[in-house]
Amino acid sequence: MVSRVDALARWAYSEILDGLSARYYNDQPGIVALRAKHRSGVPFSALAANDRQLLAFNCALVRGTLFDFLSGAEQFHEQRLTKSEIAPFLVPWNVAGLPPMTMMRFDAYIDMPSTGPDDPRSEHRAYTHVPDDPLTVGRVNDDYVLVDGYHRVVSFWRTAPVGAFILAYMPVSDR
Repeated sequence: MVSRVDALARWAYSEILDGLSARYYNDQPGIVALRAKHRSGVPFSALAANDRQLLAFNCALVRGTLFDFLSGAEQFHEQRLTKSEIAPFLVPWNVAGLPPMTMMRFDAYIDMPSTGPDDPRSEHRAYTHVPDDPLTVGRVNDDYVLVDGYHRVVSFWRTAPVGAFILAYMPVSDR
């Protein structure tokens, strides 16, 4: 089992150094020291509890609009997912560029044209399947929602061989 704090901390640690989201962390508390640890090769598993708490706090500040989909999820389990298992996951409107409160399936999202060079689906991005950091998955009603890991999952979708899997943090239901 993975705690909510660790799932959020891992999410933040995966994006504080580079990529499109790194800039949103620039003014967050403790980010300079956390980036230094990451640059020096400190793996997530070696981070102290206070570093993980700080990363989770920063993730909540930076990624607040996606937190509704994690409501009620205090624990996650790590699961291997194939393309066919990911296909029905929902993509939130703010990721897919849809009108508010609408969603679409991932397999439809991946086939839509990209909205520009920052879009994970952009043909200008170089894709290499590197599934090191798990995706983060939430829920809305009885459907799974892909919350974090769009660049990784697009790369996985486009380059992974048949039968391959990618790791994800799946919410543990209290139902």
